[in-house]
Amino acid sequence: MRLSHSSLALSCCFLWLATVQAVPAHRPGTSAPLAPPAAGMVDELARKLAVEGLKWAPDWGAAQRVAARENLPVLAYFHSPLCNWCARMDEETLASPEVRRRLAGFVLVKVNILEDEKTAARFRIRATPSLVFLNPEGRESLRLDGFTQAERLVGVLDGILANRLQSQDQRLQTLLAQLREGKLPDEAWAEVVVALGNERYRAPTEQALLALRPLPRVALVRLLEHGLLTVRLGALEVLEEMAGDDFGFNPWRDPPADNEEALGKWRQWSTATNADGAGQPAFFRVLAAAEIGDLLQDLIGDDPDRAARARRLLRKDPDSCLEGIAAFVAAHPGLPAGAGRRLRELRYALQLPVVNGLDPSSVAHRLVFGNMDVRLKALRDVAVARQQAVPVIAEFLGDPDALVRETAVDALVTTGGREAVGLLEALLQKETDANVVYVVLRQLGNLRSKKGLGMLLRYLEDPNEDFVIVALESIAKLRVDTVGEAVGGCLKDRRWRVRTAALKTAEVLTLRALAPMVVALLDDPDEFVRSSAVATLAKLGVGDALPKLEEIFARDDALKGPIVKALLAADQAIPATMLQVLAARPVSVKLAVLDNVESVDAKVAVLVVACATDADPDLACAGLRLLAAKGLAQASCQATVAQQVQQGDRRRLLAIMEVAAVETKVLLARAAGRP
Repeated sequence: MRLSHSSLALSCCFLWLATVQAVPAHRPGTSAPLAPPAAGMVDELARKLAVEGLKWAPDWGAAQRVAARENLPVLAYFHSPLCNWCARMDEETLASPEVRRRLAGFVLVKVNILEDEKTAARFRIRATPSLVFLNPEGRESLRLDGFTQAERLVGVLDGILANRLQSQDQRLQTLLAQLREGKLPDEAWAEVVVALGNERYRAPTEQALLALRPLPRVALVRLLEHGLLTVRLGALEVLEEMAGDDFGFNPWRDPPADNEEALGKWRQWSTATNADGAGQPAFFRVLAAAEIGDLLQDLIGDDPDRAARARRLLRKDPDSCLEGIAAFVAAHPGLPAGAGRRLRELRYALQLPVVNGLDPSSVAHRLVFGNMDVRLKALRDVAVARQQAVPVIAEFLGDPDALVRETAVDALVTTGGREAVGLLEALLQKETDANVVYVVLRQLGNLRSKKGLGMLLRYLEDPNEDFVIVALESIAKLRVDTVGEAVGGCLKDRRWRVRTAALKTAEVLTLRALAPMVVALLDDPDEFVRSSAVATLAKLGVGDALPKLEEIFARDDALKGPIVKALLAADQAIPATMLQVLAARPVSVKLAVLDNVESVDAKVAVLVVACATDADPDLACAGLRLLAAKGLAQASCQATVAQQVQQGDRRRLLAIMEVAAVETKVLLARAAGRP
């Protein structure tokens, strides 16, 4: 069975497990232990595994060989074709995406107990289905007999992954201590070089290696003949840094002895004198253009192991690599879509920092290869990287999917970068999707920019009324007072929704010069526009509009409440003429007016008292509630409430007691005529 990409990744994670022994307690004077696996680390490890269909070894023997060679754990699934529960296990549990994601880190083998009785007997299988977990050496670590639901199996697999992470941390701490003390056994070097391929362990391992004087060349060169590909790759990476050459060694040749000529050169190099400590690895070297080109070919090739190595080496020299990718793409205009996506993934990984605890590689993979939900979430998440994220997010403004472009617009504005307005302007010039245009116009209201304001003003004459309305709303958010003429033009628009939005913008920006036009809209044929005009006048000031408001108050019951609210907001008393008109109107109209009274002072006390003493109980109770809650500071209001208490009408008393800060027993006593 060929080593898969996920197997290669997992080999880096699980190589420790075969050699983990009792770990000594942390001693003073040494570096602090690695932090325990974070709560989301197990999920993140599982996400990095291949989400492909499950791949089963052909038989138990083949599974053992792969596990030993790749140092991976084994899951043996014992089943029978006559077992209904096994069929359900296949259809439900093993079909779960969450289960499959986690199983990608295991060597899997299905054992039919009717065909392989010997293996079934070895593991004492008495019923099916049965899941047996084994370490790479074939020792059983856990067993689940009977049908296992997906949720339970996910929990078990997460526990195994968490235990492995903890074991790895402990093992690495021991290895690093041995490195510092110069007591690392030769056979442990394999684990050290593999740790360099793991993002979690790379930094502390590099630090320990760089402190060595000199680095054991001979021990590292021996690793080039190791049976595990991951070990050979790790050793070659360190040695290349030291020697500046690979001497033609091909780590993929199996057996490694086929590299005899290259190995001879490495052995000769390893015995060269190095008394001054020269040749220490820096774990960074500038890659030549030709090297970058070769590595990029490996990256987009069919061999996942070569691609993984290329990705790791290219990430060491981000600046040169980004230039190399640009040159490579220019030189290969007909690249297949899959190859282009791999190059994009690498480029994003080089451009982005750690995002919400996720390393750049994970974020880049989600942006390029995730499903729609994953891509959208990743786009929103990268915005926290601010300026560093702008070039990456900008590319998604050209995505074929409109929903992705919308999300990219939101993410771009979140970054707060100065480039955002220019990028959005370029997008508007070619965007054909109405939803995307709408999102751009909405977000321009969150960017204080003269250029952005100019873009919004141009859309005030657009035939799409939704664009005009959202542009007006964004202009209002920018808090500029130089747009009176443009907003005034919208007050004359034939579309009532546009006129209403323009009134709101005039209100928010306090565009007093538009007051005459607002007064004219008090006669608008649309009721909602008339109501909005009244509200706008409350902000701009009633002033000369009072006669017009009195005229409308007399003939339009629907606007009586908004007009009263506007007068009070403008600190105007309710004219006696309006009170006379209201006195002759039905109770329902008076109740609607009271709904627009937010506080009771001298300007409105006469109106509320008149309602509170009305013969209609519904109107009287509404007025009394308002007086008791907000008008007791006024003498006339106090007298009215006291009078109603003395009269003792139970319903009116209850209305007062609902809101008044007066003890119930006092009110009841007064109602009975007692002091």
